Amino acid sequence: MPNFALPSFEAVQVRFWVPVPELEGHYLRVVTLEDRVTIHNAFPDRGFRS
Repeated sequence: MPNFALPSFEAVQVRFWVPVPELEGHYLRVVTLEDRVTIHNAFPDRGFRS
């Protein structure tokens, strides 16, 4: 088994939910880094209810 170390860091993520009419009433979850500008991830959140 190779011996390696993964970098450790504390990343603060901020989540936003944005309504998108093309998603038929569903929301897009946008995850940004702490600066609230750098996008980490974005995907349809079909389980979110306003």
